[in-house]
Amino acid sequence: MINEIAQDSYSSIDDPDLKLIHSHVELYGTQSSSRFVFQPGVHYFTSEFGVLCYSTQKTPWGVTNVVFTNPLCAAKNTATLLAHYFRTVGTPTIFIGVDQFVSDILIRMGHRCNQIGVESEIDLSAFTLKGSDKKQIRHASNFGKRTGACVKELPWYEVDKAQVSKISRAWRDSKRTASRELRLLTRPPVFAQENPVRKFYCFQGDTLLGYVFFEPYYRQGKIIGYCANIIRCLPGKESGTVSDYIILEAMKKFKAEGVALLSLGISPLAAVEPHPGEHKSIRNLARWLFKNGNKLYAFQGLAYHKSRYRPTQSTWYMCTPNLPVLQIVYTVLFSTGIINIPFLERFSLGKRSVVHNDLVGS
Repeated sequence: MINEIAQDSYSSIDDPDLKLIHSHVELYGTQSSSRFVFQPGVHYFTSEFGVLCYSTQKTPWGVTNVVFTNPLCAAKNTATLLAHYFRTVGTPTIFIGVDQFVSDILIRMGHRCNQIGVESEIDLSAFTLKGSDKKQIRHASNFGKRTGACVKELPWYEVDKAQVSKISRAWRDSKRTASRELRLLTRPPVFAQENPVRKFYCFQGDTLLGYVFFEPYYRQGKIIGYCANIIRCLPGKESGTVSDYIILEAMKKFKAEGVALLSLGISPLAAVEPHPGEHKSIRNLARWLFKNGNKLYAFQGLAYHKSRYRPTQSTWYMCTPNLPVLQIVYTVLFSTGIINIPFLERFSLGKRSVVHNDLVGS
């Protein structure tokens, strides 16, 4: 059974289906990308064992589903939830951005597995600015003292929306992906009040220099960390310094609140190594894109910027069924928005929906 969900209701807990999904995110959303499920074009498969979120991508080979976070369920139920999903939803499905625990289960279920990048995570209780390897981050931490800038966490009604919009346009115009927002491995920005997302803004006088939106992630109903998901600043030589300054100021506040972790998100295609059961051609393409594809997406710049925090890095994976490599590559590049060709826009994301699994006990 498929039920439609209104496109503007991502943060609503009044919708019964979304209330279920919100509760599963808070119980089982230990991955920093768990709340990325709340974005356009996402479908939700539900069963007594948990929730699986996916997007759909039309391709010249047919429709392909894309699961882009870990399943929202107890670890012991992961394999059962996946088995019910495969029995109920017959569409070929690619899993991207899943961790090693989930990838190992999918390998046992017959999937191929490739590394697709690393997530960078910081232990707030242990983080320090000391040491020669933190010189650049230490410089960013003093941005306020040097320039008189300050960082504020503000509700949306207190924000100058025109300045926010101006920065967003300028930031996107400076990127190769200017015509679209990236999706799935990130959550597109919502320019409105949306709890529990935390939004921090950097001002110099009355001028807005940049902002960072942080998505929470959870363990058993409690926030264990925040992911720096949306980072936008006025383009210029100090834009990176501004973004680091905002993140560092937010880290202070989170640490004071007792929050344990800060994720800088995934660095796509960084540190890709051979993996048992991989598509070697996909690994070679990933390495080639990381080295040569920076006009398409700032793979190297993003990875380097995050590495300056000296975070703990963990590998994320892509798991695929028996599909042509071209179909896999097409699906991933188009579904995430890294590539978008106007005449191929008919191969677009599907409507958002909920699929309820009726195979209880099967």
